[in-house]
Amino acid sequence: YTVTPELASLRTDKELQMDVLRAAARTQEEPPSFRDLYTFISSFTYGTTVKDLCSRHNPLKMGIDERRLVQYLLLKGVLRRVFKYPVHCGEGSGVAPELQRLYAWLSGEFHTDQICVAAGLSAAQLDAKIEEDQNILVLWK
Repeated sequence: YTVTPELASLRTDKELQMDVLRAAARTQEEPPSFRDLYTFISSFTYGTTVKDLCSRHNPLKMGIDERRLVQYLLLKGVLRRVFKYPVHCGEGSGVAPELQRLYAWLSGEFHTDQICVAAGLSAAQLDAKIEEDQNILVLWK
């Protein structure tokens, strides 16, 4: 995920601030501070996963429910999903037929979610194949 220009409205719109605090709070009795919440939100960038952010910022300790926060911010347009588009840059000859079928999907036209469904692979399986093949580049957009 990455932030959109709508992040600026979060700084100025008091009603939106209160809504996001309510949506992101693990408990209503102890909502997170707006400063902690804004710091966490502004950390969303290309190539950084929610898992990375959680290990860096510890939202549990800050009282932030990261799942509800991401859902809320997506609905409000403050965050948008970043997709991975793998591109195979090598030759497809001399490889196993199942890999040739996979390479057909690695043209840069399809993101990993689409490829997983079409190829019958889990996201972890596809990521492993991408990591082990030096001829596959990944575009993020």
